[in-house]
Amino acid sequence: ADGRHMIVVGERRWRALQKIDTATTAEVVVDYDIADDDAAYDQALAENLQRDDLTRAEVAAALLNRKERYGLTNEALARRYHKSVAWVDQHMRYAQLPDDTRALMERKAIDLKVAGVLHALDEEAQRALLEAVAELPDQRSQLDFARAVRDFKSSGADTPTALAAARHRPESDEAAPTS
Repeated sequence: ADGRHMIVVGERRWRALQKIDTATTAEVVVDYDIADDDAAYDQALAENLQRDDLTRAEVAAALLNRKERYGLTNEALARRYHKSVAWVDQHMRYAQLPDDTRALMERKAIDLKVAGVLHALDEEAQRALLEAVAELPDQRSQLDFARAVRDFKSSGADTPTALAAARHRPESDEAAPTS
């Protein structure tokens, strides 16, 4: 009505069009009838979650924002954004890790599933585990090793002992998940 618009979806396309001759492109304005900025944020998040170009930190922060703002469960978030509950759970666990731990996971490219195991450990053990996990060749190995360390720690082992025990566990333990 006032000639002003807010881009909710398609901002990347709009920015790309600004870089080329816009006289040769068509503009499409869709009225989503979004009442406020919060609803626009939610709509944009739904659109952006369908792409893989958000970092896991951005996804985790956005999901945590929606969860806290609306008091949603992980199941409700999964339904709202068309994701699995396990996917939401992983991002919620990641969001709740200390900043240093999340940064280390990013630097070492450690699988998101490992975040669930880290919650059972103190920050010192988290750092030691992440350093050890980063040396492993694949996601499955990372997760199996992290679970083994967690299990040894829950049995009363200190961190260095748990790491050593996990490194030297029998092959059969490595192949079977422990949780």
